[in-house]
Amino acid sequence: MPGKEWAAFAAGVTGLLFLPQLPEAAWLAAAAGAGWLAGWRWPVFKVAAWALLGLCWGVWHAERYLQDRVPSGDEGRPIIVEARMTGLPAYANFGRVRVRWQPLRRADHGRLPRYAPRWELTGPAGDYRPGDVWRVTVMLKRPHGAASPGAFDAEAWLMSEGVSATGSFKDAVRVQPAGWSVDGWRLDIRRRFLPLVADKPEAAVTLALLTGDRALVPDTLSDLYRDTGIIHLMAISGPHVVLFALGVVWLVRRVMCLKPAAFRRVPFHRVAWPVMLLASLAYGLLAGWSLPTARTWVMLACCAVAAMAGRRPDRWGVLVRALALVLFWQPLSVHAAGFWLSFAAVAVIQVWGGWRQQSALVQSTQLQWRLFWALMPLGVLFFGQVSLVSPLANLLAVPLVGLAVVPLGLIGLFAGMVWPHAGTACWYWAGCLLEGMGAVLGRLVSPGSPVWYWSPGPFALLFFSLALLVFLMPRRLVPRELGVFLLLPALLPPARLEPGALRMSVLDVGQGLSVLLETRHHRLLYDTGPSPQAGESVVTPYLLRSGVRSLDMLMLSHNDLDHSGGIRPVLERLRVRHLSYSALPADYAVPADVRQEFCRAGQRWDWDGVHFQVLSPLPEMAAFKDNDRSCVLRVSGAGYSLLLTGDIEEKAEKVLLAEGVLTPTDWLLVAHHGSKTSSSPAFLDQVRPQAAIISAGYRNRFGHPHPHVSERYRRREIPVEETARTGTLVRLWQPGGDFVREQWRGRRHYWHNAP
Repeated sequence: MPGKEWAAFAAGVTGLLFLPQLPEAAWLAAAAGAGWLAGWRWPVFKVAAWALLGLCWGVWHAERYLQDRVPSGDEGRPIIVEARMTGLPAYANFGRVRVRWQPLRRADHGRLPRYAPRWELTGPAGDYRPGDVWRVTVMLKRPHGAASPGAFDAEAWLMSEGVSATGSFKDAVRVQPAGWSVDGWRLDIRRRFLPLVADKPEAAVTLALLTGDRALVPDTLSDLYRDTGIIHLMAISGPHVVLFALGVVWLVRRVMCLKPAAFRRVPFHRVAWPVMLLASLAYGLLAGWSLPTARTWVMLACCAVAAMAGRRPDRWGVLVRALALVLFWQPLSVHAAGFWLSFAAVAVIQVWGGWRQQSALVQSTQLQWRLFWALMPLGVLFFGQVSLVSPLANLLAVPLVGLAVVPLGLIGLFAGMVWPHAGTACWYWAGCLLEGMGAVLGRLVSPGSPVWYWSPGPFALLFFSLALLVFLMPRRLVPRELGVFLLLPALLPPARLEPGALRMSVLDVGQGLSVLLETRHHRLLYDTGPSPQAGESVVTPYLLRSGVRSLDMLMLSHNDLDHSGGIRPVLERLRVRHLSYSALPADYAVPADVRQEFCRAGQRWDWDGVHFQVLSPLPEMAAFKDNDRSCVLRVSGAGYSLLLTGDIEEKAEKVLLAEGVLTPTDWLLVAHHGSKTSSSPAFLDQVRPQAAIISAGYRNRFGHPHPHVSERYRRREIPVEETARTGTLVRLWQPGGDFVREQWRGRRHYWHNAP
């Protein structure tokens, strides 16, 4: 099959990324067949037929995945199943583990998914081994992640991994032990690393480079590698696989040279490629057969086929065929960031690697510099950030890891089979090298944050990517002036709000709360979400994407984690001028240059024609519990008003009613995520909101919003929107009465869960 047909098939599968909903696979197959027939007369139709065939293949797999999602009737209720553990257990919070299960049968004889999907569930720690069959009680829900601009798309990633349900499990009883397996061997290797990692945490990176197992890598190291742009080195990359395969080929050649008469009938060039393929396959299986290892093996196989047939491999043809074959094997991998970064890096190396005959150091430096710029758009697209010290860090880390750490890890693995102490010594020395590398990297990041946070819109990112392409191409092919012109859309400042206008963004942070209020020149963040992960992956990306680099005020309604858990990333990534709270900081440190004060009833201020007033806590609430001492904020402008209530409960509502500070409000942020202890009838009758918003997690364990509370709003004909259903909600009020409403899950793609 010519290269253009391979490329067309890959492009067709990639079309999955742009579908709001799935078309009928049968119609796509019919259209592909018609194009194939027309291609006998008009060749262009044959290329279109391959693209339609690729799209049909991807749609068919996506349909199978969606059919395997948990039926709504089974969500949130206990089900007893027998399931086989797959992969390695991962560590979760509070001493629990995260395990992937392949369901086999249900105790109640209910329906199981037809296509053997995987469930990713969290449960109590135990002696779990890959391949074991367990009888467990599971609580399932459909994959559901944050739907917010700049946030990590967990639903797309779980789809690329084939995980069709998440949730929890308990009461696990082993039914059938597993025999030997590669994953079981990988788990045994992890256990051999445990005592070493306790003494030298950097050794956990050696384990990640050896088997692809990151379970023991501390967050501090992951953050350091991410900030310096070398986080990709913790994955089993293509160069590592090739170096291992070349090492095995060298050993085989040395053995053959020892007894040349015994191998006279088998010339070395006939066994070199098969040995390389077998060695790379073995290393890929040891590494968990990740996308980079699969891509490397397929590319080596294409080269082997060409070489053994007496042809010189075409490097671009090999890359395109590998792309198409990987997508044929796992079409839903188009939703994984690692898939695109892996193939893009290889493409950049093929374009700019070895352009000029210069020293190895000069070529390596130039290649790292071009990789930095060429992959920057993908880094911005997937992560919203770019490490400014990445070229320098990679120049140090790539040869050190590839030529020293990985070989030491492999030598330690095989030496440990004969002499365990020798294997541990090799891994220890590899950890020492990584420790030294970490010290150098720490110096690179010590003067300040080396990370540039930028979350442009699709239009700006497209023109920025085209501008980079122009600057990276030879000057004789494309004039540099065109690149400057293409940069202009990316550099344009965002439009400002009019005086008197207000934009409210209720972020989809799960079971928690975070609200951004913006006027023309000022920004106020009300709460920071339930955890540092939410602050890092949802709150700060949204702020930075919105052009917010500093906050005029950060108001924490109270100290509960679901409202203040994400404050650390916010304080680290943005400048905060004023911090207002109802209780002193408990588990976070406030920079010295931040003004701090307690929120108190009676505080008021005006920003750009918008009035802000704190209604609570009142002095008589000093002995109340944290929830009832939440900062209650009323915001009003020309023709609109809204009320943010934190987690106040009925006790605080009664005090506010008695004080007479509550007035009718257009928009109400429902207190305590819709708990039955809040939103009393008397409170709703006094506030009389025109609409309400509930920020709560999907299928959360508290049952928020409570059915009784939902019924109170329904009886009063108050429309209620939930972030679990809509994603991040944006409301824009203009002075002239114009109102703009936007919900992020409303822009949904076919893989997004629509509760």
